[in-house]
Amino acid sequence: MKSRFFPGGRNCKLLLIFSLIVFVSVQASALIITEDFENVTTASTTFTTDGVINHSIIEYPGLSLSWDVSTSNSSGPAFDNNALDLWAAQDIISFTLADGHYIDYASIDYMDWGSGTWAQIVGDSGNVISLPPAFGVWRTLEASSDDIGPIHTINLASTEGAFDNLTVNIVVPEPITLSLLGLGSIILRRRKGK
Repeated sequence: MKSRFFPGGRNCKLLLIFSLIVFVSVQASALIITEDFENVTTASTTFTTDGVINHSIIEYPGLSLSWDVSTSNSSGPAFDNNALDLWAAQDIISFTLADGHYIDYASIDYMDWGSGTWAQIVGDSGNVISLPPAFGVWRTLEASSDDIGPIHTINLASTEGAFDNLTVNIVVPEPITLSLLGLGSIILRRRKGK
């Protein structure tokens, strides 16, 4: 018997139900992590924030390594207390994410006192968003997955500069959504078998 509203009858109704379940399943929540460097107390060249943001500080080409995150670890004058001060260093930032999670937005503030400060946000596709230095003023570099694909690395470098307020938005699939998708599949399979 054919439905008045769905010319295909029962199969079209099932297709509609399945489509609604798939629509719901693409919805996800987000986890936002902001690193302001105020609680970083390590002098190690590798450190992790919230188990997600991994820093690897290396030499700036041709210069001796010199950096700081607070006055207590200072190997030179702090440009900006409680910011990541790089006066001859690079910070390669990577992320530890659970399966299915990805970063769809990232931003970082930076300021330059010399001429060698730069920041890059790199997407999975290899596309890069970067801004030129801004002498003596804070600038914000930001990118979304719409611009460069899911974000996988942030590169910072400076001979005299500071970085602060690193923010990442991690997309987290909802377990209830995945359960609904599974339930819809079971219902469709059961009805198909009748």
